Amino acid sequence: MVAIDLQQESVNFLMQVKRACADRGFSLDALARASGLPSDDLMRFFDGLALEEHQVARLCEVLNLPSPPKRVSVVQQIRHHWESRIQAQCGWLKVIGHPDPVPLESLFVSPPVAHPLRPETNLSLPGLLREVPHWFLTGGVGMGKTTLLKSLTLACSAGMLLPHMVPMLISLPDLAAAGSSVKEYGAELFAQWDVPDHRVFESLLHQGRLLLLFDGLDCVPLGQQPHVIRMIRMLAVQYPKNHLVVASGNPDHGVYFEQMGELILPDWSAPQILSYAERWFRYRGQMELWEQWQRSYGGDRHWQELCSRPLLLAHACVGLEQHRVGGTWLVEEAVHLLLCRWPEVGEGDGGEVVASLAIATYEQPQQQWSWATLCRTLKAL
Repeated sequence: MVAIDLQQESVNFLMQVKRACADRGFSLDALARASGLPSDDLMRFFDGLALEEHQVARLCEVLNLPSPPKRVSVVQQIRHHWESRIQAQCGWLKVIGHPDPVPLESLFVSPPVAHPLRPETNLSLPGLLREVPHWFLTGGVGMGKTTLLKSLTLACSAGMLLPHMVPMLISLPDLAAAGSSVKEYGAELFAQWDVPDHRVFESLLHQGRLLLLFDGLDCVPLGQQPHVIRMIRMLAVQYPKNHLVVASGNPDHGVYFEQMGELILPDWSAPQILSYAERWFRYRGQMELWEQWQRSYGGDRHWQELCSRPLLLAHACVGLEQHRVGGTWLVEEAVHLLLCRWPEVGEGDGGEVVASLAIATYEQPQQQWSWATLCRTLKAL
């Protein structure tokens, strides 16, 4: 049980420190002055929370204590214990028109990100997270914000990104519905995932060992958005060593996070579109359709513009695979489904309509004006 390991990890060392302080007549303030460690960190340590490795080493030096035996870190214990849970939470994608969840690793293409003040075209959020800890991420409907956050969660869990941290993907609509503070909600999530000691979450938060990925700010009810925004801002100020990403489909939310870097998910380029399509048809065992896709993509400007949005790109792949054909009414209906009812669309008629959209004008060239109208509508969001 993870909770037992976490509680026992530093108890012996804590007792040694208390005895050494008593022998030397050290108060907490005196120990802080002698060691150079923050009084708040030492106070939490005496209350039972773990210290960072360099802080432990400093106390051993000041108090002339033997170094405690090396243990598997708290972060490693939690990540190992949560591995299957995080895979279940983040390892699958739902594609409308396709009946079963699809493994993220089979389809994921690292998306481009744009920084308002940096002209580079090869920026990636994982790389930027190593440089700057706090980011606001925005992008239009269907640009892959949630998918990107899922990939970051998986990469951190596997130790490939920020290996000294524990990742948490937090739905902001769920946080708002719970009526809790971020600290309370985080501790509740830890308890649900078999780490019931609230001090563990608090310790990791104070030490800056959390990668907090907040998703769906624009989906929080309007009346609750100011409160949720204030909570995130306060958390970033109070615990600046943690890494944060706040994702919203509303770029206007960026003004509330001026202390963070801002990133935008732009349209996908041809290499990314083709990479995703190849992955899809390879996953489906339909490589003959991949060849057909390349021909259709290369010869139709409207097709290229539509597929620059990942959500519609996924539907285009499904539509071509299923060979569905529709009329011009599909365009208006699909826009309604994608923009107004995306969370509600299931696998029934709505999903079939969206899948059909992908080849509506591929089969009917006279409908090209519909593709142009659709592209303008989506790009105007």
